[in-house]
Amino acid sequence: MKKPSLKLAITLPYVLSLLIILGSFALLWRLDQDDMIERQSNKLLNAMQATLHERLNNVLDAPMQLARFQASEIISNKLYQFDTLSQLEIFNRRLYQATAPGIPQVSALAYADLERRIVGQRRNGQDEAASLILQDQRTNNQLTIYAGPTQQNPIIKRSKDYDVRQRPFLKPLIDNPVPQWTQLYVNEDEKHAATVSAIYPISVNDRLIGTSIVDVGLKGISDFLQQESAQTGGIFIILDSMGQLIASVSPEDVILSTPAIERIIKAAEANTEKTNFKLKNIETTPAQWRGHVTHYHHAYNLDWTLITALPEKLLRGDSRRNQNLSLIALVGIGLATLLIGLFFIRRLIQPIMETANAARQISSRNWEHHVHSSRGLTQETTTLVEAFSEMSGQLRTAFDDMRYTLQYDQLTGLLSMQGLKEEALEHAEHDPGTWSLALLSLEHFRIINDSMGRGIGDRLLCAVAERLQQHAGIDCLVARLDGADFAILYPPSLSGQMDEHVETLMHLVAGTPYDIQQEEVILKANLGWTQRDLPRCNLDDLLRFASIALNRTKAIPDLHIMRFRSEMVESLVEETRLAAELSRAAADDELLTWYQPIVDLHTFKMVGAEALMRWHSQVRGMVSPAQFIPVAEQSSLILTLGEWILNDACQKLTQTPLTHQQDFRLHVNLSARQVLQSDLVDTIEDTIARTGLSPTKLTLEVTESVLLDQNRETLRKLETLRRQGMHISLDDFGTGYSSLAYLHRLPVDSLKIDQSFIREMRDSASSQAIVRAIIAMAEGVGVEVVAEGVETLEQAEWLRKMGCQMAQGFFFAKPGDIQQLKQMANTPLPLKTHAIKP
Repeated sequence: MKKPSLKLAITLPYVLSLLIILGSFALLWRLDQDDMIERQSNKLLNAMQATLHERLNNVLDAPMQLARFQASEIISNKLYQFDTLSQLEIFNRRLYQATAPGIPQVSALAYADLERRIVGQRRNGQDEAASLILQDQRTNNQLTIYAGPTQQNPIIKRSKDYDVRQRPFLKPLIDNPVPQWTQLYVNEDEKHAATVSAIYPISVNDRLIGTSIVDVGLKGISDFLQQESAQTGGIFIILDSMGQLIASVSPEDVILSTPAIERIIKAAEANTEKTNFKLKNIETTPAQWRGHVTHYHHAYNLDWTLITALPEKLLRGDSRRNQNLSLIALVGIGLATLLIGLFFIRRLIQPIMETANAARQISSRNWEHHVHSSRGLTQETTTLVEAFSEMSGQLRTAFDDMRYTLQYDQLTGLLSMQGLKEEALEHAEHDPGTWSLALLSLEHFRIINDSMGRGIGDRLLCAVAERLQQHAGIDCLVARLDGADFAILYPPSLSGQMDEHVETLMHLVAGTPYDIQQEEVILKANLGWTQRDLPRCNLDDLLRFASIALNRTKAIPDLHIMRFRSEMVESLVEETRLAAELSRAAADDELLTWYQPIVDLHTFKMVGAEALMRWHSQVRGMVSPAQFIPVAEQSSLILTLGEWILNDACQKLTQTPLTHQQDFRLHVNLSARQVLQSDLVDTIEDTIARTGLSPTKLTLEVTESVLLDQNRETLRKLETLRRQGMHISLDDFGTGYSSLAYLHRLPVDSLKIDQSFIREMRDSASSQAIVRAIIAMAEGVGVEVVAEGVETLEQAEWLRKMGCQMAQGFFFAKPGDIQQLKQMANTPLPLKTHAIKP
C-alpha cells in the first residue's frame, strides 16, 4: 500500500483539526457572548438600582435633617414653654418659607406635643403656598386648618377631639423617643392624603416634650420616581415594610394598571432567592422585561422594598447584532488562516524555531520579542505559538504586578519603602548632592479608624497622599512607609529652602481641614527631617536620622517639626543612662511625692490634691518630670513608677486628717501602659487594702487618648474601679479628640480642662469660648470640672462665673510635700483668694 506523502499527511490532519477548532471556538464564543449579555444586563440593573438608592437617600435625608434642625431650634430657644404656640408658629412659618422651595418633596412642616397642641404649615399644590395647621388655646384646642399661612385666612376645616398623642407622628415616640420614620398613614385633613413622616423627638432633661414633624407626601415620591422613569424608561415600584404600595410609575408607552402592579409584586416575591427576575407581557407591551428587587434601608427605622423593571431590548441594545457580526468575522478569519496555512505548509518548522528563540529571550528578561501566531500553519504549531504567547504575556503581567506591588503603595499609589530606595538611588546617580528627607507621621490615626471606620480612614490617607503630591510636584519623591507614616525626598535644588518647605508641608497636611462625607476632619501630625549627601550617604541613614528627629517631636509637647542634629544621637545615649539611673531611683529612696491642692471655687475650701512625682537624684540633683517621665513612658519603667506613687501617695495621705474630710479626694495619674495591664484592678485593690485608704477618697486620672484609643476591656476595668467607689477623671481635656458623643459613653466622673486654655483666656476669645463650652458640656452630662493651671485672680474669677466647680494652680498653691498639705488642711487659704466675690 502506497503511503501518503508528507504534504498530505500534514495537510489533511491540519485542515480537519483547524475546522474542528474554529467550529468549537465559534460555539464557545456564542455561549460566552450570551452569558456576557446576561451579566451586562444584570450589571446595568444593579447599577440603576444602586443609583436609585443613592438618589432616594438624597430625597429622604433632607426632610430628616429639616426635622432635626427644627427640633434643635425649638429646644435652644425654648419655644415650647409658652401657653400658646404663637411664637413657635412664627418660627415654623418662617422656616417653612425658607426651606420649601429647595425641598419640593416636603408636604408639611409641623410641631406637636404631649399637651395635644400642634402647629404647622402644609403645602398647597405644586407651589410653595401654605396652609396653617393649628390646635392650641387660641382654637379652643380644636384642630383648625386655614386657607393660608396665618389665622387671618379663612378656615378650611375644624375638627373636634383631635388627639395628636394618638397620631402616628407622636405615639411611637412616647415608648421609643428616638428619631424615626413613620409607617404610611392618612392625614386627617380635608385632603386625606397618604404620607410618611420624619419625626424627631424634642426632649428636655430626658423628658419627652413633643416632636418635630416633616411630612413627605406620596406624590413627592412619585414625582421623583417619574423623573427616574423618564430618564431610564423603566418601571419603579416602592413597598413599605407592611407590603403597602408607596409609589409606582412607568414610561408613557406602558399602561400600569393595578393588576399589572400585583403581577410584578408577585413575581418579585416568587424570586426572593434572586435579586433579578424575568417578566413577560406587562399590559400593553408584549416585550420581555427584566426585574430587580432590593431592600432599601434608610437610617431612622425606614425599611422599603424597591422593584425595578426594564425592557430586555433596552438592556441588550445592539449586543446580539454585534455578536452575529463577530461570529461572521471569526469565520472569515478562520478561512483566511486555512488558505494561508496551506500555502506555507512547507514552512511548518519555522514557528517552532521562533518559539524556542523567544523562550531564550524571555529567560534574559527581554519581553519585547514576540512570536507571530500567523506563522503557525498546523493545529499543533498554532497551539504551541498561541499558548506560548499567552504564557509569556501572563508571565510579564505577573512580573510587572509583583514589581508594582513592591514599588508602590496599593492604597495611595505613592512609592513604597522599596520603591523609594530604588528611585532615590537612580535619582542620586543623575543628581548627586545634598538631598533632604522629611518623615511625616499622623497622630492618633487609629482613633479615626475606630470612630469613623476604616473606609473613612483610607479616604483620609488618600487625601493626605494627594496633598503631599501637590506639595512635592515633579521634583520630589513621595512614599507611604507604613500605616500613617509618609516620606518626602527633596532634591538638592530645594535643600536651601527646607525650613520653608516643611512649614508649608505641615500647614498643608495638618493645618487645613479635610472634607470627608460632608464632615470636616482636622489631622495632627509630627515631622522630622534631615539632610545628607547622596549617594555618599545611603537612604537608610537618611531614614534613621529623620526617624530620630520625628520621635523627638512625639516626646516634646507642642513641638511638631524637628530637624535632625548630631547631638540627638548623644541625647539618645543620655536618655539610656537616665533610664538606668531612674530604674534604681525607687530602691535608692530618691523618689518623692508632692501634692498640689484642688480648691472649690465657690467655698474656697481644699477638696482634693493631685499627687505628683519628683526625683531628687544623688548624682543629678532635682530632675524635672518633663525630663524623666517621657523616658519612663518609653519603657516599662512607667509601670514601676506608677505603682510606686500610687502606694506612696495613699500611704502618706492616711497619716493626715484629710482622710476624715468628707469631700476630699486624692488624685493619682494612670499612664496608658498602666491601663493596658491585665492586673490593673488587682494592683489598685491591693494598694487600697494595704494602705487602708477608703476607695471613695481616690480619683484616678487618665488622658483622653487612653480612653479613646483602647478597647472594651479597658472600659470594663475602669467601670470595675468605679463600682468600688473610686472616681475616674479625664485629664488634659480639650487637647485630644474630645466630643460629647464620647463623653457621655465614657466611664468618667470628672474632667480637667487643660491649662493651655486657661493660660490663654485673657488674650484669646476662642479659648474663653472653648472653656465655656467644655463647662456647659460637662454640666449637661453630669460630670464635674476641674480647671488646671490657674495662676491669677482674674482667671479664677472668670472660671467661677462660668460655672466651673474646682481649680488648681499656682494661684492657690504650688506643689509641695505632705507636710505642706497638712499645713494647708489646718490653715485657711491665702488672703488673695478672698478677693474673689462668692
